[in-house]
Amino acid sequence: MKRITRCWSTYSLWVMTALMSVLAMDSVRAQVLYSQTFDYTTASSGSASLFGWNAYAGSSAIDVSTSKTTTTAIDANSSATAGFSSKVYNGLGSPHSTQGYLAFDYDNNSAGGGFALNVAGVKTGLSLSSVSTITWQSSRTGSFATLPTTRLLVQVGGVWYASETTFTSATAATSAALDDRMASADSFSLSAASETTWRVLTLTPGSQLSLASTTTTLDLASSLVTGVGFYGELASRYTSINYDTLVVSTVPEPAAMAMVGLGLLGLGVLKRRYRA
Repeated sequence: MKRITRCWSTYSLWVMTALMSVLAMDSVRAQVLYSQTFDYTTASSGSASLFGWNAYAGSSAIDVSTSKTTTTAIDANSSATAGFSSKVYNGLGSPHSTQGYLAFDYDNNSAGGGFALNVAGVKTGLSLSSVSTITWQSSRTGSFATLPTTRLLVQVGGVWYASETTFTSATAATSAALDDRMASADSFSLSAASETTWRVLTLTPGSQLSLASTTTTLDLASSLVTGVGFYGELASRYTSINYDTLVVSTVPEPAAMAMVGLGLLGLGVLKRRYRA
């Protein structure tokens, strides 16, 4: 009877330790702090504001968060009107099983080759700590010598920072059709540990959108992030950058790692006791 009681007690401890290890390992996995998919099926296109995002175009940061398309000149060096749009399209997203994505279209119809245009799409009002990794999906349309580029944006202490690393989709979409744009989307990732060099982005709606010429350092992992977004440069007219599935993840806490270690150690000890 004593042996049965001892075996049952050992078995119970074994099960409890195993459960604790499983729970701890679950907490060690990267945890999602914020995610954004631009799922949209209402009409052919909607505005960024429907998802709580703001969108700006040109050096004077024209606000196209709700209007979707500019109704004035998009920049000081271009006379085009209605030349830029920021829309959430009702097209297949990325992954391709989703519907909808955020797009910045540069449709400058002025004479000549057009001008480079800087754009920004941002989400504020966040409170993200211990950021480890930020991932997203992106594609482009148009094939030109100078390809559109993206810098990741984070807001820390009320200041916007743009990553020094630039990201460019390797292959242009097969067509500009809404369902084709994200078919060849690339996966991008930024590590907080490795990305320490940033540039301050001045973003004053209706006044200024500009990137600093010099760099600064930022410890993203130890910063409180209050906003995220994208800063893109559309180098030529008739191009676009498209975004979807933005995910901000955090690092596991040291306590969770320690719990996993203790749980595995406990299982080993109990296993030896049980065999004895």
